[in-house]
Amino acid sequence: MLGPLNSLLQDSQSLRRTQVRLYSMVMVLLVASVTVFAYLPHRSSVKVHATRVLWETSQRISEVFEDYLAKVDLMLNAA
Repeated sequence: MLGPLNSLLQDSQSLRRTQVRLYSMVMVLLVASVTVFAYLPHRSSVKVHATRVLWETSQRISEVFEDYLAKVDLMLNAA
């Protein structure tokens, strides 16, 4: 971590440029950490919700299929 910081301080030509670069590095690190900490809980909640939706959809499909089979069975018995 100190390697890039030392090279940044040695390569800069003015204090203002150094401060702007340091501020930019801090802001990039801050935004990256907030993004990571916001992504991790969101990912788990999306996974739970997707699992629930898939389960409900599969149950509806099975109900429709059972209803269809019952109707086909009635039609075959009537024939």
